[in-house]
Amino acid sequence: MNQEPNVAGAPADPTAGPRPRSGMSAATARTIEWSIIALCLASLVFVFQPVSPALHALGMVLVVVGALAFNLVPLCRPGRPVMGLVRITAIIAVILVVAIGIAMGTATLYGDYVRATACPNEKPGSRNWDRKLKCEKSRWLICEQIGPDTKPAIVEWCAAGE
Repeated sequence: MNQEPNVAGAPADPTAGPRPRSGMSAATARTIEWSIIALCLASLVFVFQPVSPALHALGMVLVVVGALAFNLVPLCRPGRPVMGLVRITAIIAVILVVAIGIAMGTATLYGDYVRATACPNEKPGSRNWDRKLKCEKSRWLICEQIGPDTKPAIVEWCAAGE
């Protein structure tokens, strides 16, 4: 027969004392939880303030970050390991970076598609203004976007077509 001691049935060592608590304290968990909630509330204040477009843009970014950070609230409990919270935070950050990459790639491809349909002889991704200026279909894309930093050749071309 096997002579290994029964660990589950063995009495605990009374001289060992209380086990040290590993994980977040109640105050730390509450602080992290309320920080996430404050971030979400600040994002709403920034989005709905009527004064500054820069604060509105910051609020829009904070809405996304706050929504992803809100996934951490169930993990903000006393006794939970801090490294678990850090690991989940890293996973959420990776998800955010992947989503930003997909959004930027999609926007670039859509811009190339619109440019290619407006001017069929232009290659997708081309930034060649000479070729764009020879395409009359691109006038609605270019001339409606004229600003103070527009190149003089484009301004003359749009003025000549009116």
